Amino acid sequence: MKKLFGGLLLCFSLFLVTANVYEETITMNSYYEDKLFLEKEETIRLEIPEWDFERFVKIGTVNHIDDSFATYIPGNKNNIVIAGHDIPIVFHQLQNIQIGMKVYLKKGNKVVRYTVIDKKSVKPTEVQYMYDSIEEQLTLITCTENDQKRLIVICSKNKIS
Repeated sequence: MKKLFGGLLLCFSLFLVTANVYEETITMNSYYEDKLFLEKEETIRLEIPEWDFERFVKIGTVNHIDDSFATYIPGNKNNIVIAGHDIPIVFHQLQNIQIGMKVYLKKGNKVVRYTVIDKKSVKPTEVQYMYDSIEEQLTLITCTENDQKRLIVICSKNKIS
């Protein structure tokens, strides 16, 4: 009986060690992927100059919003959708954005300027804000009210005069 118990204890200990190594490997791989992403010249940055706010933007999907970065959800022609979690390192400050504030998207030397024109809190099922639009716009999305609602910030692309 002691040998059986000792064998089970050994197997369980090996499992815990293996699981810990696996978790650390995933964490380190994520770190290196993020580091490589940040070092790319063509990184997209989202800026709100009034707040000295800058966030790096990763390309993702509706089903995968990155935990550490704002996430661009590709697929639209005119409506650029960027979503991010309501945490300090991503979009927590978005709760305080005001209509009329400037928002910039930067990629390399190119800067596209937007102005906030609307801000609303909606149910998570109201996904029409992620659809394409007729006018060129930027839509920023984050969760609010303990993940019960979504904050939608719509920004109109500034016309070049």
